[in-house]
Amino acid sequence: MSTPQTSALKAILFPSTSTSTSAGVHIVDIPEPRLHHPSNVLKMAAAALGIGLVLLVAVYAHSTTIGVSEDFIRFTGPLATFLTIPVNFLEGVLSIFVPLAVLIELAFQRQARQAVESIGAALVAFAVGWAVSWLITSVGSATLVAGLSVRVAVHPEAWRLSIPPYLSAITALLIVAGPSSRRATVRWAWPLLIVTIFALVITSQ
Repeated sequence: MSTPQTSALKAILFPSTSTSTSAGVHIVDIPEPRLHHPSNVLKMAAAALGIGLVLLVAVYAHSTTIGVSEDFIRFTGPLATFLTIPVNFLEGVLSIFVPLAVLIELAFQRQARQAVESIGAALVAFAVGWAVSWLITSVGSATLVAGLSVRVAVHPEAWRLSIPPYLSAITALLIVAGPSSRRATVRWAWPLLIVTIFALVITSQ
């Protein structure tokens, strides 16, 4: 018959044996917290619905979108010329420094898996954005291509399809990197992304 000291030693050395059970040891693992909330599915569905509505408006309200685009360019023409250099600077910061800052923060927080997932999400989003742009250009109707194109401010007679894949990549990177409440870089990257998109709209880029 084993003594209490022997039973405790066996429980430490051989936790899977019946000794640990007889000693009354009960191990409860803490469940791993969820990385994503169910609301993300609803947000994804809402985003897909919004994209579908944009495509429908581009096709079935083509004249309206062209008129609004021309009026907007006429109104923001001088401002667009002035903002060309700052917008190019913002694009550089957004496409180079923001991903590096987010990944460095994840590295300091020892979130290696989340960093890898963020990089993977950015690559997938870039590939999907490029594929959608190529698909619309290749097999899309002329009305659809024209509805998704913007008139170049410096060359008003020229039109260009405007689906920047790198914006999709940055957005996916920020979403997968984590909430802004826990990531300082994500917290200031979102406003920078919104300002850059707004500036790109003004300058018709």
